[in-house]
Amino acid sequence: MAPVNYCDQRQAQRRIVRTCGLLYFEKALPSFPRAFHPVGIFTRDFSKNACGILSPVELFPEEEVRLILPTFWLQLRVVRAYRHQAKCFEIGLRLLHRNSPCRDAFVVGGRFAEVEKG
Repeated sequence: MAPVNYCDQRQAQRRIVRTCGLLYFEKALPSFPRAFHPVGIFTRDFSKNACGILSPVELFPEEEVRLILPTFWLQLRVVRAYRHQAKCFEIGLRLLHRNSPCRDAFVVGGRFAEVEKG
């Protein structure tokens, strides 16, 4: 993976946090519908109003997603996407809402999300 420039200008200080999480699509673009199944991601960094992740699938600006982490879950809007390789996308997300852990994190589209077993 290419090095990241951590000296660029930011509105808020960011912290490097490396962990795995689940990503669900809440609001997809009309021309690009999304499935209800989760996508495994890897976090890069967090600030008070944004975060960066690495994803195996491409996300597009203005899509809204739900990111479930071990200690909390977030509702986010995609603001930037950069392709590193065929299955590696660096995604920048703006925070819409931070939530405490609860069962609601797994309710997508009015029903419990199903996790594919494989």
